[in-house]
Amino acid sequence: MKLKRFLIALTPRGAAAFVGGGGTFGSFAELAAWTEHHESEPAVATPAVAAPVAKHKPLRNTKRALVALTLVGAAAYFGFSGTFANFSAETANNNSSIASGTLTMNNTVNSNAVCFSGTAASADNVNSNCDAAFGITNVAPGVPVTNANIAKIAVANAGSLDGSKFYIYASQPNGKLATALTSGVSSGPTLTLSAPGLEGTIATGNNVVVSYGGHSQTFVASGATAGGTTSVAITAQVAAFNFPIGSTVTNTSGNNLTTNTDCYDVKTTAGTPLNFNAPAGNPFCQSLVMWVQEVGAFNYCWVGKGSPNDGGSEHADGLCIAPFSATTSAGLSGTITSIPIASPFLNGNVSVGDHITVTQGTHTQTFVAATNAETYGATSITITSTAVGSAFTSGAVVTNSDAQTSLTPAAANDTVSNFDTLHNVSGKIELTPVTNNGTTAAAAVDLAQSASRTFYVGLYLPAPNPVNQNAIQGLSSTFGLTWHMDQ
Repeated sequence: MKLKRFLIALTPRGAAAFVGGGGTFGSFAELAAWTEHHESEPAVATPAVAAPVAKHKPLRNTKRALVALTLVGAAAYFGFSGTFANFSAETANNNSSIASGTLTMNNTVNSNAVCFSGTAASADNVNSNCDAAFGITNVAPGVPVTNANIAKIAVANAGSLDGSKFYIYASQPNGKLATALTSGVSSGPTLTLSAPGLEGTIATGNNVVVSYGGHSQTFVASGATAGGTTSVAITAQVAAFNFPIGSTVTNTSGNNLTTNTDCYDVKTTAGTPLNFNAPAGNPFCQSLVMWVQEVGAFNYCWVGKGSPNDGGSEHADGLCIAPFSATTSAGLSGTITSIPIASPFLNGNVSVGDHITVTQGTHTQTFVAATNAETYGATSITITSTAVGSAFTSGAVVTNSDAQTSLTPAAANDTVSNFDTLHNVSGKIELTPVTNNGTTAAAAVDLAQSASRTFYVGLYLPAPNPVNQNAIQGLSSTFGLTWHMDQ
């Protein structure tokens, strides 16, 4: 009841009644009755009082106004909206930040310098200027593989994010712009490439894509372009971007036929006088056998004979059919159970049961491999216990005769040309983690951050069987490999 009276007194009308002597009221009805009675009372009309009443009426009004203002301030105070501050507190989370991760790759050929995917010259994190895997000359059919025929390529995740997908595929026919394209200006009828020119071939009507730093534009080939050519015929059109010198030129319609692949043939200087070795159709690319084998904790054959990716079946030991040529590091005599291999050691594969031939001069003897697998870099080959007929000194030549004879020109699934057409961008091979020799398993991550995987890539020109291979004399093949990673 006291609270109710107090609240009534806080109203402007109640405050006026309180100041006028009415006190407080228990209800608004009591306040209304008092106010009506007070306003209807007759004033005392005496000469002495009449004059002061008139004089004090403005004061009375002012008084009422001041009281009303006071009560408004009181109401505001009790309503917690006063001009004087109450208790307060405050915290702030400033300078919050978020940063993107990186997905970059390193590519290292043999012991060469590391090639990084993200450079100023590769504004789209694509670097097609890494070291060539091979630079082989003067190859003869059936000659055992030497170290020049083998490339060790290590690919590492150099970024801060895991790579969920990791692939290998045949590079598309490609080149680099030697003359920049200006946005808004018609480009054509040719694109000029820098030396050594186009890697691969282009057929009329193929889509030729120019790209740089995330920008790309497709042109249409208006004529055929041979490998090594520095001028690509296109249908003229206005450039949509300022493509600088060094922009990548790619034939995205390539690698669909053996005559239109990244691997292309040209005549060498020695082959120029020959009239029967035309490079048309890339016959040398169609004769070279290639394999790609991963090594490390376990082995796996990704490309080549012994790989399921080329229509065959994976060897239980995870090894590609990879012939080699090595030398003994010590003499052989008496009964032996192993053949010691000299530095740079084994550069191919040996599977159990393979026939290993040792040759020195006119003396040759064949041994049988006893272990399930010997592989790249091995310092010896384990064999079944065998008595040596005539002693060999160090430096005798060691080869895997089974591997050599099992690879023939008829093994089309294993050639470089077949790799181009079978494993182009559309047929790229996902390099899932190798869990045991000859076994892989799908996983959430193919190439983890800071992880590295190592591969041996080999080439071999099989012996002619049963016809000669004069048609590929004096030819040189050029081709490429692409490693790709996705987050």
